[in-house]
Amino acid sequence: MRRTAIAGSIVAVLAFAAVALGATKHYTGKDKDPACSTGTPPPACTIDFDGVIRNHRVVKVKNFLFDEIPMTCDQGAYVVGNTTPTPNPLPPMKVNAQRKFGANFVDSTTSPTQFTHVDGRFSTNYKRATGHFRFHGDFSGLGAPTGCDTGTDSWTAHR
Repeated sequence: MRRTAIAGSIVAVLAFAAVALGATKHYTGKDKDPACSTGTPPPACTIDFDGVIRNHRVVKVKNFLFDEIPMTCDQGAYVVGNTTPTPNPLPPMKVNAQRKFGANFVDSTTSPTQFTHVDGRFSTNYKRATGHFRFHGDFSGLGAPTGCDTGTDSWTAHR
């Protein structure tokens, strides 16, 4: 009886500690660019991120990753992503009281001419999110593409 009470207490303490630290929910989805449905095979066009949960609400979006988003450059069609060769997620974004998040990012370390815009909004039950994504700028290096732009693409994601 005493062992059961002790084991039950430990389980309860660990459960409350996990809730106090904040849970994380993973969201995955796709870019709705028309070019994402063409090609053989079609580009991945994936959007992935984690939502930090506190008091049953998402309060922060972190680990925002995008992969193989089609873009047009002066030299032709390319794709852009931040997942390869190693994942390089965008910095965290706070979620406001209206369930909205977003930010503008500049890659100041490798190429200060690369700009990324992300915005989104969660559904009332936080099971889905919709938003917009845009990347534009130049890549550095010999023969690297310039004048690249994805345009403003819509995306959807769900848990």
